[in-house]
Amino acid sequence: MDAIFAHNAAGKSYTLAMNKYGDQIQLHGYTNAVTNGETWEREEMNRARHPVAMGACGGTTPPSSLDWRKKGVSSGVREEGQTGKVVPFVLTEALECYHIIKTGQLVQLSVQEAMDCCGDSTLASGFDCIIHRTKGLCSAGDYPTQPAGNCNAAFCRAAANCRDTGHVIKNNETDLMCAVAMTPTVAGIDASQPSMAFYHSGIYHDPHCSTSDLNHALLVVGYGSSGGIDYWICQNSWGTDWGLAGYILIERGKNTCGIASQAFYPV
Repeated sequence: MDAIFAHNAAGKSYTLAMNKYGDQIQLHGYTNAVTNGETWEREEMNRARHPVAMGACGGTTPPSSLDWRKKGVSSGVREEGQTGKVVPFVLTEALECYHIIKTGQLVQLSVQEAMDCCGDSTLASGFDCIIHRTKGLCSAGDYPTQPAGNCNAAFCRAAANCRDTGHVIKNNETDLMCAVAMTPTVAGIDASQPSMAFYHSGIYHDPHCSTSDLNHALLVVGYGSSGGIDYWICQNSWGTDWGLAGYILIERGKNTCGIASQAFYPV
C-alpha cells in the first residue's frame, strides 16, 4: 500500500490500486504470482514458422484512432487464473474477434480446446497449431472436455478458423498499428513489474519494463491518444476486476514492455 500511495502521489500518467494480487506480489523482482513464472526464450520465439515479417501496412494508412470494442468486435475479458498458460487464452480471443470481423457472428470459442491441443505453443506457433492440428476451434459448448486433458478436437466441428499467421515487423509500432487496423492482434509483453500487477487507470509506462524478456501476452484491440500521449488499448486475461475492467492503456511509440517485439495476428 505504501508503494501504491507513493506512486499515485507522484502524479504519473497512470494510477495503481490494491487488488487481488496484493498478497502475492514481490515489490522487487518478478511478479511470478501474476505471470505464473511463464517466460518465452527469445531463441524459441525465433524458431517460428514465420521468421520474416512481410509487413501489415501494404501501402495503406491506418486510421488515426481505433477501438474495435466500439465496433462490436470483442471477445470479452477472460480470467486465466492459475493455469500458467496465457497463450491459449489470447489466441482464442484473437480468433473470436477475427471471426466477428469476417462473418459478423460472435461465437464463444473453446479456450479448453486451445489449452488441450495447443497449450505448449508459443505466440509465434500458436495460430499454426490451430490451423493445422485442430483445424480451427470449436465453440465452447461443443468441445468435449472428456477425456480430461486430451486433445479432443476430432470430436467436434470447428466454429472458426484462419488461413495463416501474420507477423508484425519486430519493434515496428507503425506496422503493429496497421495489423490492429485489420484485426485485434496478439502481442507478447513483459508483465513482470509490480506496477502492471497493480495497474488501475491511465496510460501505462514503466521504464523498468524489458522490451525483449517477454513473459505474458495481451490482445491489442485498438489505439488512441490522450493529453498528448499515444496509447494502445489492450485486453488482459486477468479478469474484469483488474485495471480498466480487464483492459490497460499502454504508451505507444516507445515499444513499452516490448509490445511490438513479438506480435501476431490471424489472417
